[in-house]
Amino acid sequence: MKKSTKITWTVIGAVALAALLWLAFRPTAKDSVSLETDTVKKIDISSSVTATGTVEPVTEVEVGTQVSGIIDKLYADYNDVVKAGQVIAEMDKVTLQAELKSATATLGSGRLRNPYPVHYSAGPHRHAGDRRCGRGRHRTGERRSEGLFHS
Repeated sequence: MKKSTKITWTVIGAVALAALLWLAFRPTAKDSVSLETDTVKKIDISSSVTATGTVEPVTEVEVGTQVSGIIDKLYADYNDVVKAGQVIAEMDKVTLQAELKSATATLGSGRLRNPYPVHYSAGPHRHAGDRRCGRGRHRTGERRSEGLFHS
């Protein structure tokens, strides 16, 4: 074979190979670029910031009670703003009522044991026979407690 025939067949083979490769890897309709359009709408844009750290209060107040017990109802939460005189919690009344009944019973039994109560005074008193006693505890023979204790 002649040299020019060899070159011709080589060029024809290269063109045929290029055509086959182009057919195998050509862009299809799926790969084409598609555009979508929409009408302009007015919407609210919300933005948020995420951060880490601690939040410190400007003013911190410790709240305490004069009695201890179980909280029955809670009307305020942490960081709520409250006003002076506002009820923020309600104690369990069952325990407090039981303590009141016990104290009332103790008072009643004390009255039965000593019908003449001990009075405390700040100054000297005169007893029978015009004798003076010093400051402090003073027993009287009269029953003056009737109006003091109510049950």
